[in-house]
Amino acid sequence: MLAPENVFSSGKCHCPGCHSTLEKTANTCPHCGFNAHLCIARFPFDPPPLKQIMDPDEVIDAHQKKRLSKTIARLEKAFPQITVSFCSVLLPEGVDGRQFGYWLLNRCSPASGLDAKRRLHHLLLLVDRNSKTVSATVGYGLDCFLDDITLHQALQSSRDHFIHEGYVEGSIKWIHLIRKKLAVLHEKAVTDWKRRFNRRLPPSVTAEPENNEEKKAVNLNPYSTPLSQLPHLNQRNAPQLAAKGR
Repeated sequence: MLAPENVFSSGKCHCPGCHSTLEKTANTCPHCGFNAHLCIARFPFDPPPLKQIMDPDEVIDAHQKKRLSKTIARLEKAFPQITVSFCSVLLPEGVDGRQFGYWLLNRCSPASGLDAKRRLHHLLLLVDRNSKTVSATVGYGLDCFLDDITLHQALQSSRDHFIHEGYVEGSIKWIHLIRKKLAVLHEKAVTDWKRRFNRRLPPSVTAEPENNEEKKAVNLNPYSTPLSQLPHLNQRNAPQLAAKGR
C-alpha cells in the first residue's frame, strides 16, 4: 500500500548557493559545491529558536502578528503534519535570503512544543527588508508536494500584495495560496493512492453482491466491523533529513 506522500516524486530544486536548477536533491551542488557545511560556516553564530513568528527587530505590530498567527493556524489546522514559520529580518548587504533560510531551517532549535522530527514538514517564509526580497524554504517531507515551481508561482501571484499592501499582507496572501494548493494536491494524492490500492485488491474483494438478498446478508453479518472501529495503520517514519533552500 502506498501512502499519499509516496505517490508524488520529488520535484526539481534550486541550489541556495548558485541558484542552479537540480533535477534531484543532493548533499552537495554539482555546479558550485555548495553544501550544508559551507552554509553553516557563512553564519557562524548561535541560531535563534524556530518560532511561528520571528521578528527580532520588533517591527511588526500586535495586530499584524495576530493576523499572521491566525492565517498560519488555519493552514496548520487543515494540515496538522505541517508547521509554518514567518521570519522578518534585515540582512546585511550581499547576504542571500535563500541561503539564510536554508541555514535557519537546518540550525534553529525547535521552539517549545515543536517536535524536531516535524522539521521535515516545516515551511519557512523569510522576508529580507533590506533587499526587499521574499524566499521560501521547505523540509524534504514537503518537497514532493511544494517544489520550487509551486513556491515561485505562489510568490508571483501574491506579488501585488507585497508591493502595494506590505510584506505582512503579502505573506498572508501567500500562505492562503499555499493552503489552497495543498488542498488540491491532497485530493490528487488520495485519488492516486486509492487507484493504486484498488488495483492490488483481488477481484473477490471488490466484487459487488449480485442481488439484494446477498447485499442484505453482507450488511447483517454480525462479525463485520465498521471502518470507524478499525485501528489506524502506523506508517513508517520518514528518515530525518536536512531541509533545502529555495
